[in-house]
Amino acid sequence: MTLNDQKMEHILSGTIVSGGIAEGRACLFINTDIHAPADLDVAMEPPKDGWSRIEDAIKEQLEKLEHRIQRGGFSADSSVFSLLETYRVFLRDPMLHASLQNDLQKNGDNATAAVRSTCRKLIRNFEHVSNGRAQPKAILIADLGKMLMESLGGSRSSLELNPPEKSILVTDHLFVSNIVALQKVRPSAIIVQHGHPASHGLILARELEIPILCEVHDAIRHIQPGTSLVVDADQSRIIIHPSHTMDAYRLPKASPPVASGPETKYSLEIDGTPVRVMADVGCVAASERAEEAGADGIGLLRMESLYMQSDRILLEEEIVQQLSDILAPMAAKPVYVRLLDIGGDKPLAYVKDSLGGSSMTGYRGVRLLAAHPELLQPQLQAFLKLSLRYKVHILVPMVTVAEDMRLVRDALEAASHVVGIAPPPLGAMIETPAAALMVDRLWEWCDFVRIGSNDLTQYTMAASRDNPLAEGYFQPTHPSVMKLIGKICRSEDAELIGLCGSLADRQDMVPQLLRLGVREFVVPPRSIGALRRAVVDHGESSGETLPLCNDEERIR
Repeated sequence: MTLNDQKMEHILSGTIVSGGIAEGRACLFINTDIHAPADLDVAMEPPKDGWSRIEDAIKEQLEKLEHRIQRGGFSADSSVFSLLETYRVFLRDPMLHASLQNDLQKNGDNATAAVRSTCRKLIRNFEHVSNGRAQPKAILIADLGKMLMESLGGSRSSLELNPPEKSILVTDHLFVSNIVALQKVRPSAIIVQHGHPASHGLILARELEIPILCEVHDAIRHIQPGTSLVVDADQSRIIIHPSHTMDAYRLPKASPPVASGPETKYSLEIDGTPVRVMADVGCVAASERAEEAGADGIGLLRMESLYMQSDRILLEEEIVQQLSDILAPMAAKPVYVRLLDIGGDKPLAYVKDSLGGSSMTGYRGVRLLAAHPELLQPQLQAFLKLSLRYKVHILVPMVTVAEDMRLVRDALEAASHVVGIAPPPLGAMIETPAAALMVDRLWEWCDFVRIGSNDLTQYTMAASRDNPLAEGYFQPTHPSVMKLIGKICRSEDAELIGLCGSLADRQDMVPQLLRLGVREFVVPPRSIGALRRAVVDHGESSGETLPLCNDEERIR
């Protein structure tokens, strides 16, 4: 018997993706499996030849992705843009096209069968490379295959995601293609049976700004279409057949929220060191929202979105202009700009090296930049020029050994001589256990460090955030990860250690992270007020003397 059969109030628990509380009736959607039996393929194709149908399907999906990017219905920060752009890069990939044409010949010109066959083969290849563990590209290929099959009419379409007004979407998985389809409709809340808050589909889903829970085990079995639900994401629970109205389940409000507008920009001091709440941005709109929310600065500005909008390597002048527009709203505050981080699951079509290999443990970040001075030098020279107007700090992605930092430091010094401007602070993005364990060696070449919690978690736990089979191992709060963060914060020259990624956005983890030594939290603009409130609440409840500071001079 399921909980739904009993018609009594029951509670399921999940993992918070996006907070809030909502009520409504369940609308179920089961995603198509690319591994489904071959007899589901369309046996009788229209008269049009198979390759023309596939070309039309690719064009249709590219147009949908382009519309999503241009529409900017989400926050349009760089992580969102780069996810959508990665899909466009793969849809245009000549190797994908060649494989599809080859499988067309093997499948009697049946377009749907060719898409399914190609995707299965690519997924097997990716999983084989990683010794059976599905990598992010395998998830991406499965989703791309699903999208193409929808256009071909060979599978249930994501466009069937048309939940009635005020309904609650219940699904097994949430792919990027689902979020694209939801641009015309928006449920009151989303319940996902599998997945992880740091998976690509759920990163996008946060921008809907509705309550979302994932890792809700047996949700599909216990929740039937039309079931009355209350989704209380703030308390990580779902009430099935609620016996009260939604307001009865709300948490009582505590003290009023800390002012977070431009007139009051609070930071909590601990032992004379300010705790900063900074913004993760990638476009002008996000920078403006960060300023409105009272962010203490831009804690992470990613370069990927700029390059993914281009069909060639950007010139120095173009970088200066585009970044100036983004930085202008935060001109008086510190900004941390990360060098281009491509490779792995973030390829660029015009940088062929970035397209090779399926493993996230290979050729990406600073490793790829070291081999491409034509990518590295224009960025460094642009950052130097921007440092005359803005409080620029340069972040190096995917640092593993001290040699990575020495190489970039030398390149920065060379660029400094070329443009005649003194170098701004240079720091490492600590995303690997090797860098965390040997952080004392890095300080010779670093002025500061940032911790990237998502990559640090997946490399420490050997579990991709996009692999549903290993989702139980992707634990940002696992003692192994927390010990590495503590080691970084306790390193000899550590001062203001900043934390990026999904862990930084965990209000419930603020006390522990502060105790470990984290002093900067880098979060999306929408989370700044709530994160600041969590920091202040910790200070008030700890009994320590932790005065609020409102001194702009302390914000270096």
